[in-house]
Amino acid sequence: MLRQMFEFLATSQQQQQQFAQLMQQQTFFQQQMLQQQASTQRQQKKKGKPPIFNGDSSEDLDLWILSTEQYYVDSQEDMASNTSDFVNLIFGNLGPTAQTWYREFKTSLSDRPATWIIFKEQIRQRFRGSDFQHKLLSKLYNLRWAGSQQAYTTKFQHLLSQLEEDLPEGVKQFESRNKRLCFPEYPRYSANGNRISAAF
Repeated sequence: MLRQMFEFLATSQQQQQQFAQLMQQQTFFQQQMLQQQASTQRQQKKKGKPPIFNGDSSEDLDLWILSTEQYYVDSQEDMASNTSDFVNLIFGNLGPTAQTWYREFKTSLSDRPATWIIFKEQIRQRFRGSDFQHKLLSKLYNLRWAGSQQAYTTKFQHLLSQLEEDLPEGVKQFESRNKRLCFPEYPRYSANGNRISAAF
């Protein structure tokens, strides 16, 4: 009888271990399902349509690139990878002119992947003229205040954000003064930390 009791206890322990393993597996599968559901929900939460770049000279290419990176923020790994995955994903966000260029771009790469970094470099080269920076500096130079200070500052900063090279010192000083005019509530401080007047 004692032997039967030991056998029963041993069998019972084995059943408990098997049950514990089964519960661990079930927990693991449930976690996987929850992660998959969360991933699907994140993808479905995207609001609005993705930004489109048609290839028109009037479009702001850098703003489109920034908007695309923000819209697809969940695809940061694909953007940084050495594959064509992200560029293939955004192909549908290109208008007819840009898609025609894209076909040439893909052909020129041969077997190399169309990474996001290469794509950005090449699309800028194609849709910005070789004199883009010069034209941009000219627009900054010719920009005149018409309307509100806020509208002027917005236009100024929009042009400034597209510059790739360092600004001339005069433009840096102008930008600094322009911000102080637009945002007078922020106090200015001297080099030693004392508050100074916002007046020029």
